[in-house]
Amino acid sequence: MLSAIAGDEGARDSLRERHRAAEELSLPAVPPPEDEYLILDADGSQSRVIAAAVSGADLVVIGPPGTGKSQTISNLIATLSARGKSV
Repeated sequence: MLSAIAGDEGARDSLRERHRAAEELSLPAVPPPEDEYLILDADGSQSRVIAAAVSGADLVVIGPPGTGKSQTISNLIATLSARGKSV
C-alpha cells in the first residue's frame, strides 16, 4: 500500500488487481434477510455496499448529501459487529 501511495506502478497494479470495484463483484443485488443485520432502513444500493464489505471488499462510498451514506455506515457497523468483525 505504501509503495502504491509513493507512486510505484507495480504496487498500484497489484492493488487494483486485488481490489476490484464493487460493480465487478458477483454479489446478489440484495442479500437474503437472514444475512442482514440492519438497524435502519436500507435501499438496494445500500444493501449492495454492505454485501460488498461483508465479502471483504475495500470500499469508498461517494454520494451527495442526503443520499444515506451515514445510514449505510450505521448498518455496516451493525452488520459487521453482528458477524464478530472489528469495525
